[in-house]
Amino acid sequence: MANVTATFTEIAGSPQEESSGQRFRATRRLRCAWADRELLRQQLLGLDMGFIQIPDLYLGHPGCYVRSVASEPEGHLIRSHPVGGVNVYDTALVTAQYETPSGAGSASTDDGGRVLIEEELTPSAQVKVGSAAGLYWADDTPLIASEAPDWILRFVEWTVTFHGLEVLPVNIFAWMGCVNKDPVISKTLGITFEAGKLLFNGGRPRRIFTATGAQGWSLTEEFTYNPFGWNKFPRGGEAVVEVLYDAEDELYEPYPPVDFTKL
Repeated sequence: MANVTATFTEIAGSPQEESSGQRFRATRRLRCAWADRELLRQQLLGLDMGFIQIPDLYLGHPGCYVRSVASEPEGHLIRSHPVGGVNVYDTALVTAQYETPSGAGSASTDDGGRVLIEEELTPSAQVKVGSAAGLYWADDTPLIASEAPDWILRFVEWTVTFHGLEVLPVNIFAWMGCVNKDPVISKTLGITFEAGKLLFNGGRPRRIFTATGAQGWSLTEEFTYNPFGWNKFPRGGEAVVEVLYDAEDELYEPYPPVDFTKL
């Protein structure tokens, strides 16, 4: 969800609301310092510092998010910049337009709705050679190593695609092979991935140039969820995992934990 930290007040007469069939629209008029207008705009749209979030939600109407934001000057002209730069004013009036897509939240874009985030989960599995220790045949003959049963390690591939990014996160290549140091919550599915269990496989940015100019970035990020954790390892072929330590008695973590909120 949008993280709006910019200071603002809502002016009298705001909001204005409109309903048409299954579609709901609202307009909010907000006042902020002139220097904060761009920060407020980006945060309402869910683009704070280039890290995309879901845009601001209109309270009481699920699926009604900010679609556009405009600003205009208010108050005294403090400083004029006729050549280069822009005029500076006391305050800005920011108009935020909220709207639900047609079809009560349908993901369809036939109405021109803007797709922000797509998520996909794909199950996968890996066969691991187990241990024969402590296992016997029906005639009480102990299993030998070559007869050890396999066990299945189950994974989930999580793919997230962001649309309309103005800039790309700086860590999409450097953090390949890292894991989440804190729990991560899916932006649309509501699933929580525990700390240390989500491996970042990398990001695939894509951009389109048309006759009207450059479009925003689309970024697909790929993760693999390991229910045992990536910095824990099977011991002796058993279907249990443990942490490891190096010669200096330091925790061995070949998959460095990092802050995934910066992706």
